Amino acid sequence: MRNPSLDRAMAVLEAERYCIIAGQPGIGKSTLADVIVLDYVERQGYEAVQISSSLDEIRTRRNRAHHLIFYFDDFLGKNAVEQLTRNEDRRLVDFIEDVRRTPNWRLVMATREYIYNQAIIKFEALSHAAEHLKKCIISLADYTHLIRGKILYNHLYYSELPRSYIDALVNQRRYLAIVQHRNYNPRIVQHMTMELFYKDVAPDNYPDEFIQNLENPHRIWHHAFHRHLSREAQDLLVTLASFPFEALLSDLEPVFGAYHRRRSERLLSPISARAFEDALRELDGDFIATTHVAGVWLIEFSNPSIRDFLNATLSSTPAMVDDLTATASYFEQLSQIWSARLQFTEPDRFISSDVAFVDKLRALISSQSPRVRRVYGGRQPVRQIVRVHGSRSERLLSIFEIAEELQTPAMRSLVEEMIGEEGDEILDLTGFGKDGLVDVLLRLKKRPSWAQASSRLFPLIRDFLQDQLEDVDDYKALASFVSAFPSAIDDSGWESIEGRLRSSFDDWSSDARYDVDRIWGLYADLDEIASRLNVNVDDLLVRLQDRAGELEADAGLMERKPYAPSSSASSNEVEEIHALFASLRR
Repeated sequence: MRNPSLDRAMAVLEAERYCIIAGQPGIGKSTLADVIVLDYVERQGYEAVQISSSLDEIRTRRNRAHHLIFYFDDFLGKNAVEQLTRNEDRRLVDFIEDVRRTPNWRLVMATREYIYNQAIIKFEALSHAAEHLKKCIISLADYTHLIRGKILYNHLYYSELPRSYIDALVNQRRYLAIVQHRNYNPRIVQHMTMELFYKDVAPDNYPDEFIQNLENPHRIWHHAFHRHLSREAQDLLVTLASFPFEALLSDLEPVFGAYHRRRSERLLSPISARAFEDALRELDGDFIATTHVAGVWLIEFSNPSIRDFLNATLSSTPAMVDDLTATASYFEQLSQIWSARLQFTEPDRFISSDVAFVDKLRALISSQSPRVRRVYGGRQPVRQIVRVHGSRSERLLSIFEIAEELQTPAMRSLVEEMIGEEGDEILDLTGFGKDGLVDVLLRLKKRPSWAQASSRLFPLIRDFLQDQLEDVDDYKALASFVSAFPSAIDDSGWESIEGRLRSSFDDWSSDARYDVDRIWGLYADLDEIASRLNVNVDDLLVRLQDRAGELEADAGLMERKPYAPSSSASSNEVEEIHALFASLRR
């Protein structure tokens, strides 16, 4: 049976050319998106283009003559509203508008609903676009009860769950309470049919245990974490929770070693020489996923709800936070640790010593970043895993945001160091990402308490963005600045900008002359820059379009089959559910 959300999502895609699939964790967002993309590829002749973490990944894939369906899973982050780097909120809204203007393109995005709501509040570009974005949200909260029943039935039927557990659910029709539960979640259904989560539960207690885990989703991981894992495995999970969402195994190992040793000293417990290897072996599959990609090993949680549970654990365990902070090797770990706070409204209760936390922020301000991204070889599989540069402007933003909550002398001193308020020195901006600098000004603009910092940084950033204009990203950063501060540049400045843009164009177009995908990528970049800077480069866009046409002269547009929605579901759901589970009785 098809979920009605599939038909609604397809209808929205045809009408608007993009849709946002939102819902609670584990509800099936990625599955629905996969089905949609597969349909467009197999039945309608589209080419799928996946976006892992940044729109930079598709710069050379935006060919307007091709039928493309872009898929951006967890486009706002997996567990919290991550800092959108390189002014990504503005770029995302611009890309959505580009998709809406391009008949051959479709865009499917998935996110947790509460994260989307947070992002609308936090990010200016998304906030301004929210009214239209809402029209294209597909929520999975409305699973029909019959679909819920079939999901539960399939997990029971195909699992290795002992017969006595199935009998406990079926003979007294306890399955109905699960299917009708307000927190019904396919991921919890899956977990409760895995041995790790039921082996300590008596068969007669299994239905109640199932329902209690629906009442409190963290409970399922709490039980497994504290009852079934060794301490080295627990320490590995806690360490991984301080990393961004996909980490290099080689980055994690030394940090785990430092944290595990510190915890062992605190708890007076022995350390195994093979603690890391043993923990990996113990966790792989149920809690973590390790993959070998382009010659390196990557590690991540097997599903995002594990990180949710660990964040909740950290938020109520200051000793763990102190140990993680003391053994961190990367600035982004500290940002991740700080964002884990879920229960405490008083930041000074989250950490034992604000001075120690601030000293660690200061020590790691120039550290490498543990973030990585995948580099694709055109339409080929992943060619390379590269480390993302640790942006000093992103880190400055993190410090400002922490300082808003942790208003202590030590934190204030760090802010003054970062913006050069001590003495008469001029802040060196060359180590800062340009888009990140624009974001810094936007955040400061919203916070009266940082007016002094804003007034000091504004002229420095404005001149820096105007003076250094070479590649496409430089102009995009300037466009973001102009969008936020339209009166900041005078007439002579505008004349200089347009002249330099036209001069740069010849080099850009020459580099892309024989690559049609790069030409269309440059077209999209130039169109975006021109519209946001309000300069007329129509003649340059025509030249790009003509050149792309020459290269595609022998290529015809792909024909698409029309989408036809399925028929609606039956209305007698409870009776059908009972009939379905009757086949499991003995």
